[in-house]
Amino acid sequence: MKVIQAHIEDIKAVRAITATAPFPPKAFGKNPREVFDKAVEMFRILREICNHLAISGVELPPTPREVLPRDLFNSTVKVIQHLVTLKRRIGAADRAIPAKANLRISPSHVYGEAVKINSELELIRQSFAEVERAKVHPSR
Repeated sequence: MKVIQAHIEDIKAVRAITATAPFPPKAFGKNPREVFDKAVEMFRILREICNHLAISGVELPPTPREVLPRDLFNSTVKVIQHLVTLKRRIGAADRAIPAKANLRISPSHVYGEAVKINSELELIRQSFAEVERAKVHPSR
């Protein structure tokens, strides 16, 4: 998740987004399914962002019957791939250096990070939506 956050910061810098999503309240008792649902939300937001730039291929991951750590890992890798594609399209330097990850990570911890990431992605989505609105309704 730290790598995703680092890529998001690069995108925000290029888009001149200075707002920061608040940290979510601490989550307790979360399970891998709930984390996977947050990953699916990431894909939905990313798909909207990429649609603004005519980038295709952001598909929602299939929901497994039982969510395993590898399902979360694979989803994270795909989110990173889409963020790298997005960064290339907007001319963002590839300088993402993630913060050091915690050694002990629980589903509740990852859930909290996913909530924060989704909020940050929403800020980026809003910046693209504002540009689209300005094209449709230019100020006079």
